[in-house]
Amino acid sequence: MAILKEKIFVTESGDPAERIMTGLGPYLKTEPLLFSPERSALLVLDMQGYFVDPGSRALIPSAPDIVQAVSSLADAFESAGAPTIFTRHLDVKGEAGMMERWWGGLICREDPLSKIWHELELEGREVLDKSKYDAFWGTGLDERLRDVGVERLVIAGVMTHLCVETTVRSAFMRDYEVFVPVDATATYNRELFDGSLRAIAHGFAVPVSTGSILETFDVE
Repeated sequence: MAILKEKIFVTESGDPAERIMTGLGPYLKTEPLLFSPERSALLVLDMQGYFVDPGSRALIPSAPDIVQAVSSLADAFESAGAPTIFTRHLDVKGEAGMMERWWGGLICREDPLSKIWHELELEGREVLDKSKYDAFWGTGLDERLRDVGVERLVIAGVMTHLCVETTVRSAFMRDYEVFVPVDATATYNRELFDGSLRAIAHGFAVPVSTGSILETFDVE
């Protein structure tokens, strides 16, 4: 049976981030960490054509819906001089280990869909290649962040329940303060999305809206 694919950010009125945050209810901390731009970095995971292009077999239906939020976050961080890092998942056939055994299909460099989605500005921005769900695994990301004094991370992108959640957990274990903008991440369906955000909220990171992050940069 094929996995259900559906739009996540569907609401009759109002801000979808507000609906998502309300749904997290008891999983939210009563005294959460407060985001501050100082010593912060933005990590955008795997916003590649493979997941965003409507013609891709791996399209995440809501991925195109988060492009604007991701772009706004990247612009805000860049304007503030804060590190902004985009990751790109790339596999090498015969070397992908469990990723290849589990999924069968690979995202290879020569595939045009492996590129970061064209609507996201990359000029002058760092792109970090990775080969596992965890953006810290074998990439030197932790050292890169420590070298510039980063203490807190905003993690956005796809997929919420795979690369985003795994990287959030990994960042928490490395003692970063972690924030996840709920309207700047997506996965295949509401069940996976909600379940992942509940786990994230309960043990690893503070769910926030994109707007609340932008407000700290004085961006509307």
